[in-house]
Amino acid sequence: MNTNKLLLIILGRLINMNSSAIEQANNWKELVPLAKKHGVLQCLAYYVGAIKEEHKPDKSTCDYLYSVLLQESMRSQNQLYAVDVIQKTCEESRIDTLVVKGSVTKKRYSDPLFRSMSDIDVLYKTEQHNEFKKAMLSLGYTDYREGRKNDTYNMPPFISVEAHRSLLANESEFFEYYSDIWNKCKLKEGCKYTYEMSLEDEFIFNVIHLAEHFRHGGVGIRFIMDIFVYDNLDFEKDYFENELKKLNLYDFYLNISALAKYWFSDGESTDLIEKLSDFVLSNGVFGTKDNEAALYVSKGRFPFFLRTCFPKYEDMKSMFLWLEGKKYLLPYAWILRAFNSLRYRKHNVKAQFLKAKTGDKNKGRELIAFYNECGLK
Repeated sequence: MNTNKLLLIILGRLINMNSSAIEQANNWKELVPLAKKHGVLQCLAYYVGAIKEEHKPDKSTCDYLYSVLLQESMRSQNQLYAVDVIQKTCEESRIDTLVVKGSVTKKRYSDPLFRSMSDIDVLYKTEQHNEFKKAMLSLGYTDYREGRKNDTYNMPPFISVEAHRSLLANESEFFEYYSDIWNKCKLKEGCKYTYEMSLEDEFIFNVIHLAEHFRHGGVGIRFIMDIFVYDNLDFEKDYFENELKKLNLYDFYLNISALAKYWFSDGESTDLIEKLSDFVLSNGVFGTKDNEAALYVSKGRFPFFLRTCFPKYEDMKSMFLWLEGKKYLLPYAWILRAFNSLRYRKHNVKAQFLKAKTGDKNKGRELIAFYNECGLK
């Protein structure tokens, strides 16, 4: 059996709560790296632990997968515990917070272990920056870095927190939709400062998050698993669909949802679904660097350099708060940004130039045509 198909069958059985053995599973040397590439290696490890001895791979592979399962179990438990501690601390400190992305999505799976994540994503109000930082440092997050879009806090070996001042980047076409994010969510029961989204808004944000990664290089199997899991929850479909239509994401969602059903349930195949399947399976968790570079230069290398070296005023305001209402200082801000980048973020500058150098413009245009066909205009 094809390795891709075999992995999808295994994942489908797990998220549908059926871990019975697949007798044809004998190409473990291909299965393990494929699962790792897509961020679902712990799922494969769980499956191996659940099946009978005669269907398991060789001892060295079993030992490796057992260590993966043990480490991911510890990581998952520590991450979920850290979320609770952060929320409790912020609640006691009267800091408004909203946890999003993986920390929330994990809990929608039949077992949170099936959904790996790298970071804990927390939104807080910009005016509470100092209070939030103080609360995080008091919890022992000593490795702190302040960024343009979000701050990062780390507590080795398992915990990494991305603290967001806005739900999406300024340049996102969906930025305005979340300009009133605190009015789109509700307080958790028994709390005065800890917020959560409704299930429908949670799902909408997942689709937006998927679309943004898809557009900037692609997505892997894990994103499609998320869609399948949410599709099978009990939510208000009219509201969900109407909001996606407002965002021009409804057609894209329908195609991604059809792919999820094709992979993990009894969905039918079409030419587009097959193309979409091949594309996602060729990616890693967040697409590929080649796709990203190709998309960056799809309109040409010179426009790419202009966008990179001279960001729009709205984007620059998020880097330099003092620019608010002082657009005439934009040229000075560009110079200051260039100086800071060369001094503190040489690796980012190098990465941008590498994209421009290696990006295939024709491939980028082909990807854009494919995205349009998928409904992602």
